Amino acid sequence: MESYQSLLGVITHFCTCCFIFKLFFQLKRTRARENYIYIE
Repeated sequence: MESYQSLLGVITHFCTCCFIFKLFFQLKRTRARENYIYIE
């Protein structure tokens, strides 16, 4: 039971990291697009 709980914690941590990274990447991409529009 203990190992299962730790595994679940690792998976949750990994998913959280992935979610934050995806959100950050999306924000960066939209910001880059806005900058591109401003340059034009």
